[in-house]
Amino acid sequence: MRIAHVIGRLSVGGAERHFVNLLNAMEGHERHAILISPPGDGPSLADQLRPEVSVHFVPVSRRRLPLDIPKLAGLIRSLRLDVVHTHMFWASLYGAVAGRLAGAGAIFTTEHGENRWKTATHRWLERRVISPLADCRYCVSPQILEARRDRDGVPSDKLRIVANGVPLPDVSARHAPPVPVIGSVGRFVSQKAFPDLVHAAALLRDEGHEFRLVIVGDGVERKAVEAAVERFALSDRVELTGFRMDVADILSGLSLFASSSIQEGQPLALLEAMAWGLPCVVTDVGAVAATLKNGVEGQIVEPGNPRALATALARYLDSRELADAAGTAARQRVEREFSSHAVALRHLNDYQGCLRRKGLLTGESPA
Repeated sequence: MRIAHVIGRLSVGGAERHFVNLLNAMEGHERHAILISPPGDGPSLADQLRPEVSVHFVPVSRRRLPLDIPKLAGLIRSLRLDVVHTHMFWASLYGAVAGRLAGAGAIFTTEHGENRWKTATHRWLERRVISPLADCRYCVSPQILEARRDRDGVPSDKLRIVANGVPLPDVSARHAPPVPVIGSVGRFVSQKAFPDLVHAAALLRDEGHEFRLVIVGDGVERKAVEAAVERFALSDRVELTGFRMDVADILSGLSLFASSSIQEGQPLALLEAMAWGLPCVVTDVGAVAATLKNGVEGQIVEPGNPRALATALARYLDSRELADAAGTAARQRVEREFSSHAVALRHLNDYQGCLRRKGLLTGESPA
């Protein structure tokens, strides 16, 4: 099959990492990455795409839609694509229209967030433009599916839950730090609630626990996180690394993974931590409960409750046996359900099923 995935830009974020992981795992097929937004000032994940994935930049601006959409359609037509798969709202809007104009065989979209920012106009576009043009609309969590169906009016028969996927690292590369290191990864935005994690760290310190806290990421809420570190006098325990492209190296040196989010889809950082065999303490948001078995693969706690977060983290700090058991179970869960290969295979089967129903494909297997 000839497949293209379409996204705004490959800045550092969960949806963007999923985009890269998925394309890299679709081996044996012609693959293209189409970027429709100008590169940002920060780091880009484009270099993490495998060499056999062709990258195309076709800027699309709302002010130039009559010119830009035909350009995008022209690229899709020239590539003779079987499948156009878009990610997030604007890429789905522009990509679905361009894909249909170009005669692409199938249009798929992936919804990575609940998108509570949408206005009535956005919801009308979801219902009247994107959904009629798309063959299938993936959602990475039940909550996102419900938002698309109930708030945006997307027909139920177009919606399907398909999880994120992550590569399986070599866990033998993990190295135990001399002092336990709790880590978290994410954009510094209000939804991640990193000040709650800093507060939990202060409670652990006050109870006499030895540890370091490393938070990987950056963003508009950085000053709020820095203020929390200062307020709780934790500058000797907490490291804010900023954006990093070597997240895997950092995860390999952690003892525990923690997430304090108050809103999520299916957190890719959680899957990456599980893949490294880390015990995880995370808040009960989005698809977390469908991703991590509470009490077996980690601990799930109430969001907005630093005390609950600290208590759960303390269990693993106090017992290496519990921590190791949870980490092993978490890794096994990713191997079974959330590896990039397994998730890519589900996508490829769906692509082929859609194309066969339309009489556009016969006899091909994704394996």
